[in-house]
Amino acid sequence: MLTLYDKVKDLVNLLNVHFADENSIMAFYKYPNLAKHMMEHKKIFEEINGQFQALKKGDKTISPLLADYLIYLDTNHLSGADKELLAHLSNLPK
Repeated sequence: MLTLYDKVKDLVNLLNVHFADENSIMAFYKYPNLAKHMMEHKKIFEEINGQFQALKKGDKTISPLLADYLIYLDTNHLSGADKELLAHLSNLPK
């Protein structure tokens, strides 16, 4: 059975790869909101990785903070900035 530590470690690794790939795509297609979107990636990654580091050190209070940040990730980043990026990429000439 996976522990919270294992799941957060997997999430950190997934976000690292996902954000790097997405940043490369945005740069390649000259996405107009590139800098803002990359800063959002940096903020999200630093927050979740910071919580992961605290969890590694045995901090048991991390779960509520992590849950709040995952809700933010879903409701603000994925449903906002990533949707804007998708719309931009969908409108590029084929």
